[in-house]
Amino acid sequence: MLADSPAQALAFLSRALEFLAHANPAGWAEGVQADCLRALAVAESQQTAAHARVLRAFSVAGGLAGDGHRSPRVWLTWQTAATRRAAATKVSWMHRLTAHPHVAAALASAAISVSWAQQIMDWTKALPDEVRDDADGELLAAVAAGAGLADLAGIAEDLAREHARPDTGTGDGFNDRRLRLARTFGGAGRLDGDLSERCTAATETVLGALARPRGPEDTRTAEQRLHDALEEVMMRVLAADGMLPQRAGQPVLLELGITLEQLANLGAGSAADLRCGHPARHHRPDRPGPTRPAHRRRLPPAGGPGRAGSTGRDERRGTAWRPGR
Repeated sequence: MLADSPAQALAFLSRALEFLAHANPAGWAEGVQADCLRALAVAESQQTAAHARVLRAFSVAGGLAGDGHRSPRVWLTWQTAATRRAAATKVSWMHRLTAHPHVAAALASAAISVSWAQQIMDWTKALPDEVRDDADGELLAAVAAGAGLADLAGIAEDLAREHARPDTGTGDGFNDRRLRLARTFGGAGRLDGDLSERCTAATETVLGALARPRGPEDTRTAEQRLHDALEEVMMRVLAADGMLPQRAGQPVLLELGITLEQLANLGAGSAADLRCGHPARHHRPDRPGPTRPAHRRRLPPAGGPGRAGSTGRDERRGTAWRPGR
């Protein structure tokens, strides 16, 4: 039964999803479970296309201003309880599918999955505007003919080679490079970005060298080792002589928030880490810092307080330590 209005279609959608969300798939036959998963993959493709289409129409029609919001991202954040990251992803899909109408049509007809659609757009977005639609069409035709991702990658490489823009002397030519570091709850952070080929190769080399397991007692996951490797890279840069530009004629300082109780719980090895400009790996504060005004104490140079000319400040390493009261 086909819906004859948006309201009726949404009612059908709500009832269908409510049934599936509260069903007991364990009691279904295996064939029914497989059919359900395939149908949900089709629905995901069509939902992505539908959301982008509706969001674009809503934005153009001025619905955002009527609700007092200045952008689609802000509207989604407040009206659909989306995080900033999730809302930005939805807006990105809207813009990308507008620029790739053939891919949008393929999603709407469930001829392609969401992940394959994203990959095709990643391959063709760097092509000149006048050939991008034809390139999308060629890749989608290959998908319809049964091509796999490896086959599509070969076609995309041929298209890039055929329609490559002349070198304009802008480094590696990756104009869409970006990196975003956002603070989250409790002072933690989230890192997200798109790296150029050269940056990716350098990052893989450096992090790969520092993220190796440190013996059988190292129980960290691969992702945790990569995180710790990135932290170690940053701390080594901070500790290196002349690696970072000065600010107002002074070395860059790293400030760590720590309470007296946390300091008392630090082991000897962790205290040595602090003196060397490295945060304690296993005794990090659970909160962003002390709640009351903190005294600032600058760490002594690596040679210790008895070194000639010591002022209690490590000019070479440029680190500062701020304990709580």
